[in-house]
Amino acid sequence: MNGILLIGMGKNYSKMAYNMALSIKRKEPNLQIAIITDETDTSILEVFDHIIEPELDDYLEGVQFNPFKLKTFIYNYSPFDKTIYLDVDGICLTKFDKLFEHDFLIQEVARYNSENWDKCAMVWVRKANKHLKDIYEAYKLPLETFYPEYNSSFILFSKSAKNKKYFKQVQKNYMDRKLDFKPIGGRYPDELAFNLASAQLNHYSDNEKIKPIYFQWENKTLPLGDIEKKYNFLGMAGGHHSNRLKHIYEITVKQFSPYWKFESKKKIFHEK
Repeated sequence: MNGILLIGMGKNYSKMAYNMALSIKRKEPNLQIAIITDETDTSILEVFDHIIEPELDDYLEGVQFNPFKLKTFIYNYSPFDKTIYLDVDGICLTKFDKLFEHDFLIQEVARYNSENWDKCAMVWVRKANKHLKDIYEAYKLPLETFYPEYNSSFILFSKSAKNKKYFKQVQKNYMDRKLDFKPIGGRYPDELAFNLASAQLNHYSDNEKIKPIYFQWENKTLPLGDIEKKYNFLGMAGGHHSNRLKHIYEITVKQFSPYWKFESKKKIFHEK
């Protein structure tokens, strides 16, 4: 069985998950949707087919709530044979059933090795005054190994021994931090763990050219009609987008949800 998996921890994120789920149901009405959440509001949860309460150890780091740590456990929590995980700060724009033809997909920005690592402008590295070369040295990656730069807002995976091993390595990498990097809201960025696991295991996205989610930096700011021709989803990057994209999100969601107003990036996390 194929399905969608979302994480909606806290009131703000559970509302965005509700919006994402409704937008998916409008395009893929027969697709089941699961949510990992601590939400108890039945008016929000009624749209989901599976409601999953996570283990404390999977989303707490010390005493701090960490949604990125929880994302590394999505393989363990998914009730589906084949899963599309989506960050909830966005909406579905078009049908996307053909994506399930793949076994493993992550939205990819670029791919590097020692021949072009100086071109890597990955924000988590650059803004901490680090370089991709530092990652290769810290984790002892062979120079010919390709290092992908993923955006983990979209992850598709089937249940298989190969993918299970990959996610186990992601979990290990997330806590095995050999270098300092620019945090997101005080948290260690999960993409670094996913990127590194692919390089370590030689396990990459099936097709690096497939980009299901539109982000402003993918193709500047396009009109909604042009976005829908090329992409399946609109991603809001936690609010780090232009007011024009925020307006597109709000006028679209307003058609079907009372929670249409997109909260600012300042409210991206809640504290436990």
